[in-house]
Amino acid sequence: MNNVEGLDAIIMAGGEGTRLRPLTCDMPKPMVPVLGDPVLKYSIQLLKRNGLRNIGITLMYLPHKIERAFGDGSQDGVSLRYYHEKKSLGTAGSVLLAKDLIKQTFVILSGDGLTDCDLHSAMQFHKQRGGIATLVLKKTNTPLEYGCVVTDSDGRIRRFIEKPSWGEVCSDLVNTGIYILEPQILDYIPEDTNYDFGKDLFPKLVADNLQLYGFQMNGYWCDIGDQSAYVKAQTDFLSGKVGLDTRIKKNRDGNFIADSAQIRDGAKLESPCFIDEGAVIESGASVLAGSVIGENVQVSEDANVKRSVLWSGAKVGRGATLRGMVMCGASSAGEGANAFEDSALGDSASLGARARLDPGVKVWPYKRIEPGMRVSQNLVWGDLKRPQADDRGLEPNSPECACTLAAAYAKASGAKEIALMRKTDATSQALAAAALSGLMGQGVAVLDMGEGSLSMLRRLMRMLSIPAGLYICEDRIVPCAKDGIWPTRTLLRSWETLSFRQDFNQAFTNAPKLPQKMNDGGLFYAGALASACDGEAIRATQPHVAVFTNSAEQSGLVKRVFLTVGLEHARVVCLNGEECGIKDGGETAPARGRRSRESGERESVPSASVESWETGFRLSVDGVNAQVFDAAGVPDDESQLLINCSALLDQGQKLLIVPMQAPFTLETIAAQKGARVKRVRAAAESWMGALAEAGMETQLDVYFDGIAAMLSVISWLSRTRTPLRGLLEQMPSLHRFWETIPCANPDKGRVLKALSEEERYPDMTDGLRIDHGDGFAMLITSTGQPELRVFGESRDAEFARELCADFTDKVKRILEESVEPAKNAD
Repeated sequence: MNNVEGLDAIIMAGGEGTRLRPLTCDMPKPMVPVLGDPVLKYSIQLLKRNGLRNIGITLMYLPHKIERAFGDGSQDGVSLRYYHEKKSLGTAGSVLLAKDLIKQTFVILSGDGLTDCDLHSAMQFHKQRGGIATLVLKKTNTPLEYGCVVTDSDGRIRRFIEKPSWGEVCSDLVNTGIYILEPQILDYIPEDTNYDFGKDLFPKLVADNLQLYGFQMNGYWCDIGDQSAYVKAQTDFLSGKVGLDTRIKKNRDGNFIADSAQIRDGAKLESPCFIDEGAVIESGASVLAGSVIGENVQVSEDANVKRSVLWSGAKVGRGATLRGMVMCGASSAGEGANAFEDSALGDSASLGARARLDPGVKVWPYKRIEPGMRVSQNLVWGDLKRPQADDRGLEPNSPECACTLAAAYAKASGAKEIALMRKTDATSQALAAAALSGLMGQGVAVLDMGEGSLSMLRRLMRMLSIPAGLYICEDRIVPCAKDGIWPTRTLLRSWETLSFRQDFNQAFTNAPKLPQKMNDGGLFYAGALASACDGEAIRATQPHVAVFTNSAEQSGLVKRVFLTVGLEHARVVCLNGEECGIKDGGETAPARGRRSRESGERESVPSASVESWETGFRLSVDGVNAQVFDAAGVPDDESQLLINCSALLDQGQKLLIVPMQAPFTLETIAAQKGARVKRVRAAAESWMGALAEAGMETQLDVYFDGIAAMLSVISWLSRTRTPLRGLLEQMPSLHRFWETIPCANPDKGRVLKALSEEERYPDMTDGLRIDHGDGFAMLITSTGQPELRVFGESRDAEFARELCADFTDKVKRILEESVEPAKNAD
């Protein structure tokens, strides 16, 4: 190894590349070949081109393979020094290993990214701005897998969102993982701790008001995060989009062909393609545009290969057809076999004659596919389609899938004890039985709570301090983290990935434990709710209440709770799917609309629903939401939240944690009670997480448990001895106008970025909110649809209308502006 006085750059090359499996099962991600050379080699080439020759490389996963390939760096004209992580330290934590040799401005690169970034210009930008760090940023239409970055007009970074959902996208600039840093930045990284640049360090530095800048690059950049990106990087390189040198030069036909490659007479080549040393293309075979043929690969007669990447030693049988797939080293596709887009054969795996890999199917190393088989699911040691988590959990399409999902959640959560609850229908019971077996197979201690609601599960988990839970219904498995709250996005992604990869222990690796059954959890649940409400006031006033639900189990549970509380004048109606004249609480707004409590615009309820002396509630099937109303109508969504918050304030709550888009008047109501309001993102992960962290168990129940919310409101009405209509009329007037604007998901980040730069003090906690004295304008992106929703709210109706109209015009103007497509944009 060469002696290095001080490092110019560090390449982070310790990742496992789990999303690239099976390509990375036996190979570190920085070693995956791009046009015949490890992708890490191009990072070294880029640094050398920019005069950075003293390079450190951080390693963890299969480090010997990288050290053996690159040695001391002399063969590439640089000096290399390696730093081994004994445990995962994160991107920033791993760089800290090299602190003794970091004495000057230095560059960070990811060893698994492909880029021709002009580092010289980025370093000049960094020097001119004088900040502690400069992040190289790239425009993209699909920022979901990257860190989203918001900058001001001078390039100073104002905000980060790590791997946002479409509802959180606030910029079309993403973090490339290329940084120019000053040595003193190492003082902010804790020793021997898993610490990440994008997730931990940079947001902290911005919060501490240190100067971080973003340099927008114009060249090529591709994060090889998954197989589709990996194949795209090859085709981009072949088509001349990457400004780096390849080992084999392009010939006059536009192809890259090694001297020792054998192209038989009658073989067809279509440019651009790449054929490495020792490869043999037999007569009648077709190697079409975008194909990369590695060293010593054999492509037999009449085989047809297009946009596919074949690693060293792979064999393609006679008449086989490959489209947009990857064959790892020494793998084989038999005669007449077919493999389609985004499929893969791991090292030494074989696809039998006339067998077929469906699009997206991955076969792990050394697996054999029998001749004639059609493989529609990944072959690890079982079959499973990739699950996709949403805001309702994951969908099990079979008992086998439920078993796999449960086993994966045990691994993802790391919990040694998991609570399990199910709905009463037969499908839910079947899926729950499969999930139970999956958990037992992982050696998890299972508390089987039997039948109940999601709200009951959450409440009992908190009472019993159970760290994780699963709620099983006929079409969903809903996960619960500690305190029964919604899991973090990181945990959900891990669950998704582990389910897809089946990367958990084989069944019974750990000794199974018999499940513990919880008999009559409803008794404990009803008792907990009864003790939390003002039972004395309810029993003293005996208000008249009517509850409507489409769920028999919810109906029975409400009756049990009311009996425990001592509420006598209550009727509970189970509709069994019949219409009760009340719209669902989840409103879908029209293209234009307005809501105003003062003007009395409310949804109407048929007189048969509730009597004039009753207070009505509509309880959702899962028990999470309860909508309150009376004979005069149904208060709108904003008023529903104000009612719940007012009941909480009446109980003595001094801090209300609510979603960002909660009504503006809430601060006024809270101030009257000597309380304050904290606003957070509306996503369940953020809202529930903030409540749990603050120890706001009462609010957690009221916001996310419909029966608890009903009891809270009934207690409030009983204490004040005032009907719902009277309490509503005492609240400050609320005027809210909105408009829904069609907007493709990729354009949302561009719109939010442009608006945030135009406004002086934007609040981007959730979407974009601009305060205007006695009102606010807000832009919501998390609708789940290709649209943006603009709100204007104020105590004054005309001002609210003007706010909405003005903000709407700004959004439409930005959408109408022509945007020059970014070079190499996805």
